[in-house]
Amino acid sequence: MIVSLGQFVSWLRLLAVTVPVVAGAVELGPLATTAPAVRQPGERHEAFGPLVSGEISGTQQWWSLSPLVRDLQDPALGRVHVDVLYPLLTYDRFETEYRWQFFQWFNVAGSQTIADTNHSDTKTRRNFFPFIFSQKSASGTNDYLAVVPFYGRMENHFFRDEVRFVALPLWVTTKKAGVETINVPAPFFHLRRGAGVSGWQLWPLAGHETKAIAWKTNLVDELDLIPGHQKSFVLWPFGFAEKTGLGTTNPTTLRTVLPLFASVRSPARDQTTVLWPFFTHTDDRQGRFEEWGTPWPFLGWAQGEGKTARRIWPLWTVETTPSRSREVIGWPFFEHRKITKPALVSDRWRSLYFLYDHNVDQSLTTGARSERRDLWPLFYWQRDFEGRERLQALAPLETLLKNNESIDHLYSPFWSVYRSDKNPARGLASQSLLWNLWRRDVAPNAVTTSSLFGAIRTRQDATGRSWRFFWRPFPTAPSQPSASAPANRSGPTAVWGSKRGDVLAGPRPGLGRPREVAAVPAESAAK
Repeated sequence: MIVSLGQFVSWLRLLAVTVPVVAGAVELGPLATTAPAVRQPGERHEAFGPLVSGEISGTQQWWSLSPLVRDLQDPALGRVHVDVLYPLLTYDRFETEYRWQFFQWFNVAGSQTIADTNHSDTKTRRNFFPFIFSQKSASGTNDYLAVVPFYGRMENHFFRDEVRFVALPLWVTTKKAGVETINVPAPFFHLRRGAGVSGWQLWPLAGHETKAIAWKTNLVDELDLIPGHQKSFVLWPFGFAEKTGLGTTNPTTLRTVLPLFASVRSPARDQTTVLWPFFTHTDDRQGRFEEWGTPWPFLGWAQGEGKTARRIWPLWTVETTPSRSREVIGWPFFEHRKITKPALVSDRWRSLYFLYDHNVDQSLTTGARSERRDLWPLFYWQRDFEGRERLQALAPLETLLKNNESIDHLYSPFWSVYRSDKNPARGLASQSLLWNLWRRDVAPNAVTTSSLFGAIRTRQDATGRSWRFFWRPFPTAPSQPSASAPANRSGPTAVWGSKRGDVLAGPRPGLGRPREVAAVPAESAAK
């Protein structure tokens, strides 16, 4: 299977090189087109409408056969990425590490030998989720195999450093940060020990755990405190008693008998709940505010230097803190959030979650601004801090999974009926309607327009206007400039955003020629 995948990647690389070369060397009429890449320096190649597309920019190049296959390579970074019916099958390689997966059920990951003597053991990990987890190493000291639910051992899975089990869930042992937990059977009974932690649990009847206060040395040889805790429960999830943050300046005590009573006490914050969720009172001394909820989350208000809030949910909500603000009217129909950071201000307006989404970020140091609008599934428009713009319609996935490179390369050309890119800094623009049925490319010194998938093409530059039908060019002789035209206007000049969307200003061949006006006698003019 690994050999077959390697051959498949090699085949993709061959196509990635062949398609741009052929498109650039041969005039293929309606079959292919080559134009400058708008967003970054490079070339963009497209062929057969929305089916084949790709870009070459610096050391990076990618191509896609929409909506089936995409291949991206960057030899300078040692990066390779392949998508097949994304997200069904993907392959990633970065320098010595690689990973490929099939719908996240079956995946293989590994790395080549690293020169560092502490990490020189080559490892290959194979998983068939959730049944088989295995790893093989060249030295044989880092091997493991787990066959769920029968028997096995695995490392770095399920947020644990190590997991061992026999007849899952009858016997399970896990390790995390030096703490070992023995479950017999999971999750009903367990014993916990190690790293200053000891405890037991007979779930859901009762449980108790303690952790001693400890110290550790950080990277700069300073001692850092590791807080301790004491946690107990009875008849989970109704009764809890916890003490956390032991050894710190803000130890916290929690007492809960749900739904009758719950309290949190600490030097920085007190919270009391009676008949949850009907009455809740919070005194946040660190945050400098008091808050009431009666009942939560429907009615609530907060007052203080650190927070002001009024809530009649879902009709109306206003919350303000020194760094954040939030407004809700008729949730979820309208919501506005604002976050102020030392160097950035972010505003976001939403309606019906993802149906309409509008984001604006502005730098407080440079004044640069980025903006994005999404209206699912009709369109999205964005402008980044460098002023580059993009508009796409339709956008059924782009509005949900924003800035997803695989979707942008593999699926966007397939279902977008209109795409527009602008880069004012470089004087470039590109528009495409109905998969290049009509297309327009703008450069600082020329404008190229094509119709009927490239069967008819026109180009206007400093030498004049020419057009081509299929493979046959029909050049037009350049027009002589008018005698009355200024000498410094011998050719067109790129002007961004001029009238009619035409970026070419200046005299056109056969157009805009000044009319001859008869001279007026001086005595008539005096009269």
